[in-house]
Amino acid sequence: VLRWKGLKEGQEIQEPVQKFEGHILAVSAMDLLEAGLFTGSRDCCVMLWDLETAQSIQKNKILRNVVTAARRCSAHTVVQASEDLQLRLWDSRSSLGKGPVMAVRAGPNQLICLDVPQADAENGGASWLACGSK
Repeated sequence: VLRWKGLKEGQEIQEPVQKFEGHILAVSAMDLLEAGLFTGSRDCCVMLWDLETAQSIQKNKILRNVVTAARRCSAHTVVQASEDLQLRLWDSRSSLGKGPVMAVRAGPNQLICLDVPQADAENGGASWLACGSK
């Protein structure tokens, strides 16, 4: 994962300012939380990164958790979809290493995308989500 600056209108895109290295397969989802950058990958891992140092500060690997999508639900939580048909809710305050706060089977087919209302996410937490599958 690369972090860039200079994406405002009228600015030129500069060289990447940071490189986040740690996943061993393609990163397929990410979102920003108050605690840092949340990433999910085809390597079955989710990670939380410190934006100042580009170092991994939390990590969890769950067998068959091939991450397909992730969306911020609140300042500290993110919902994640995976090929194992699960939706998982992660909370950066309780450590990703302890596992998801909640997990639920979400359908008969692979989950490939999801979204939450951002107005809710910015005002204390999403009250609903939508997800799509194959």
